[in-house]
Amino acid sequence: MCCGVGEKDRRLTDPEDQTFGQAKCYAQLGGMISGRVDLDGILRQVNCYHNVARVRADVIACIAQVRTLIPKKERLIHNNGMESELLVLHGTVAINYQGRQYNIPVEVYVSEPYPEAPPRCYVRPTKDMDIKVGHRHVDREGLVYLPYLHEWTARSHNLTELCAAMSSVFGMDPPVYAIKKPGTGSASPTPVAVATAASFSTSLYPGQVGGGGGGSGRYTPVGQQVQQPSPPPSYSSVTTPVQEEQYQAEAKKREAMQQVLSKTQRALKAFYGKVTTELGEEQEKEAALQAHRKEVQASLGAMKKKKEEVEERIRRVMEMDGRLEKWMAEQASRPVIPVDDLVEAADPPSRQMLELVAENAAIEDALYHLDKALAKNSVDLQVFLKKVRELAREQLMCVAHVNKIYRAQQAALVAARAAPLQNRAVGSGRGGGGGSIAYPSIPPAMSR
Repeated sequence: MCCGVGEKDRRLTDPEDQTFGQAKCYAQLGGMISGRVDLDGILRQVNCYHNVARVRADVIACIAQVRTLIPKKERLIHNNGMESELLVLHGTVAINYQGRQYNIPVEVYVSEPYPEAPPRCYVRPTKDMDIKVGHRHVDREGLVYLPYLHEWTARSHNLTELCAAMSSVFGMDPPVYAIKKPGTGSASPTPVAVATAASFSTSLYPGQVGGGGGGSGRYTPVGQQVQQPSPPPSYSSVTTPVQEEQYQAEAKKREAMQQVLSKTQRALKAFYGKVTTELGEEQEKEAALQAHRKEVQASLGAMKKKKEEVEERIRRVMEMDGRLEKWMAEQASRPVIPVDDLVEAADPPSRQMLELVAENAAIEDALYHLDKALAKNSVDLQVFLKKVRELAREQLMCVAHVNKIYRAQQAALVAARAAPLQNRAVGSGRGGGGGSIAYPSIPPAMSR
């Protein structure tokens, strides 16, 4: 039965039988792997993928084909110092090099936006391996560069084909080679991949056994050991102290590089956090400045309008000041008019009222000074009383006469308003009332 479940091997010659056998094989392998590794539990722990269903399906399909890969949760430090917990396929990928099968240790990090973005693949050499310097598809840190990753599209690319692409590319040029242990007398003559014994068969494509590419289409049952090819032959050599020092120097160099890389990543992470915080503060300040900018613009508009109003008022004041200076210059050239001639009555009633008002004011002054003289004993009481009676009688007559003239002028004004045709007849009277100093009534204090 397919995948070694209780039946002998059989060849699937019919395409429909072969498709059925492959689907059945994937289901059984998925069940076996699900029993050995809790894939759903790992996905729940990671909880960072946008398309969890696609990630789960591609991982199951991949580990069903490449059984040397095991899913697990791993932390990845990016170049900017940020850390992410991702699902990783950890294990080996089988290659065929010079007619023999070798296993390359790899780690495939499934990125968060998968399948919209390709995964990140690393070659992880063991302590007996080292990465080939100047490899076309793998850098010194083990990061894998492939045309398949460069041309990645979500609809046509997946993890299974990625593993097949790595197996094909690494089969033509292995990225790792065996290093000689100190104290041994052998070293690999050429930088070739180290062969490791597979504990179980690895199938990269349906119809291939252990990635050997024999094309027999036979599936190997579980439990049946596949004969692995022996490592490439080595040549004998004598280990010298110089070589041992070189190996130790290489090891120290790799360790120092790893320490520098870790320190740089930590520094970048701290710097990135600091820059992020500063950017957030600057963005808040920019938002506050934008809000204040609107207020300042509104204030500037109001101040500009106020400035225009003030300039207009200044212009008017300057114009009036010029007119006033001109009038003052004209008045300075005229002769001085006596104070008594400044007020001129317009008609006889107004002139009579002006004289009566002046007489009333004179009587008031006389009464005031008589009172002062009496207080100082400058005037005899009999004389004081006699003068007060005379002045009071005169003041009474003045007030009565003023009131009579005032009532006559008011009656004439009412008649002029009622009969516009008679306005000219009484115009002089109205003009006199308007041009003279009018006293509608005498204060009670003056009416004795």
